[in-house]
Amino acid sequence: MALDLSIFEALLQEKFTPVVLDISNDDDTGCGAKLRVKIVSDAFLGMNRLKRAKAVNAVFKEYLDDGRVHALSVEAKDVKQYDETKA
Repeated sequence: MALDLSIFEALLQEKFTPVVLDISNDDDTGCGAKLRVKIVSDAFLGMNRLKRAKAVNAVFKEYLDDGRVHALSVEAKDVKQYDETKA
């Protein structure tokens, strides 16, 4: 059964108030979802790449632990980093 991605959108919105949020499920063939998250938020200001990934992973902990999410790819940036990559 496919996961309802709106659950994750709500959790990430509440925790990080992102200006950009994109969540996709690359594969859900029964062994757990393979999620890809792109998120941009001022909540990541001052965090290095690893800390940003850990902060996002924490939101998914329950789902990773019980296998509903098998893999999680995170691209997390603060607004300044995002603006620099758009320029």
